[in-house]
Amino acid sequence: MNVSVVDASVAAKWLVLEPFREQALDLLIRHLDRRLQLIAPDHLWVELPRLLQRKVERGQFPRDAAKEGLRAIAGFRIGTFEAQQLWEDAFEIALDNRQTVYDAIYVVLALHVSGELITADQRLVNALGDRFPVRWLGTI
Repeated sequence: MNVSVVDASVAAKWLVLEPFREQALDLLIRHLDRRLQLIAPDHLWVELPRLLQRKVERGQFPRDAAKEGLRAIAGFRIGTFEAQQLWEDAFEIALDNRQTVYDAIYVVLALHVSGELITADQRLVNALGDRFPVRWLGTI
């Protein structure tokens, strides 16, 4: 089974009506049907609520929908990998490429599992996509 790493930008699209939501939902359906395995570093469970918090604070998403959505995502069986095991390599990638360690941890996990990172962060794809397995959600 193919393995793909997803970041918080993709997971948020499972809840929020935004561009490329259809592609994000396709990934999730393939995961739930066991045709694709989705994984993420464990800091996804901090990044995703923070992303939704910003949307709630800006009036872009209802508070109750965010709370309900987070509970639903927790049940989607997204495999998690301990970020602590990835931080050293991620630190190097982040420094060498002027990216955040948070983003680099997703990249290192993709390398670790011989998969690809799927992200809705076009900036990250532009910065790392030519050297690392980083794929833009819009190409799904």
